[in-house]
Amino acid sequence: AYLAISRLEYVVNVRSNTEYMSPSAIPTKNSDCYSHNGITPIIRIPPLFFCGFNSLVNFIELKERSASSLLDLQAKAEMKAYISLIQDKLLPAEISVIWANNDYYEKLTKHKYGDNLPFPLNQIVPWLKRQSVVNSLRSQQFSIGYNDAKSTIKQVLEALSNRLGTNLKFFDNRLTELDALAYGHLKSIQDCDILEIKSLITNYPNLVSFCNDFNVC
Repeated sequence: AYLAISRLEYVVNVRSNTEYMSPSAIPTKNSDCYSHNGITPIIRIPPLFFCGFNSLVNFIELKERSASSLLDLQAKAEMKAYISLIQDKLLPAEISVIWANNDYYEKLTKHKYGDNLPFPLNQIVPWLKRQSVVNSLRSQQFSIGYNDAKSTIKQVLEALSNRLGTNLKFFDNRLTELDALAYGHLKSIQDCDILEIKSLITNYPNLVSFCNDFNVC
């Protein structure tokens, strides 16, 4: 979405092993991964190869194509605070629901992650991934309890809803990095297979409208 907002041409190639192809696939001490696998999406702009939303934003900013370039300093600082809220609070909460919740893992995550693999790898690989994710969340002192994750998601949705208000976009009626990032996460919640999580966003009609009406034009 952010590439489209920045008016940059791109082609999407879907790969089942994308996380293993990521330049960040080798974990480092200060890695912001939630597993021993790589950060996605991967962006290839020959001869460059980088991954993750932050790297993409930084690259576009260097090219002077940043969607938030017209915002004043205060607005930019506030936008970055909301981006951090999504990445530091909402993202780990979503990951916790997907990987740490036993019911969701057994019914959905394990199959979605491993069904393209032959037996017994379709059992082993998801289990190893789950252990890696849970250990990473715990090392960052993030609670893996379902109710805690649900509460965190609700808090972030509340903050985003208050920021959006009656507007169609988060800042100055123009699309920014925040709109692109928020849309990806909000749409995932809206389409979540867990009704209890999916229903959280329905309490915020402006966020529902934001997702349904999102357009990069």
